[in-house]
Amino acid sequence: MLIDATKKNCKGVITELEKAMAGLKSGDNVETIVYGIPNKMDVYAWARRKGHRIESEQRDGANFRITVSKGTPTS
Repeated sequence: MLIDATKKNCKGVITELEKAMAGLKSGDNVETIVYGIPNKMDVYAWARRKGHRIESEQRDGANFRITVSKGTPTS
């Protein structure tokens, strides 16, 4: 699954990721493209807070393509 969030701000990026992750199993991946370092940092912070893992990151100018793996839910 790919989310192009280059035209979204932090809140929009995180909202899209939340929606995408809700329908996935643990270990499934979502790729998102975000614009700028602040949005990239928000994705990393959100993933850490939610227990997800950053699998990879590629930079293309001011855009970042970040692959996030859904973590195992904790009880």
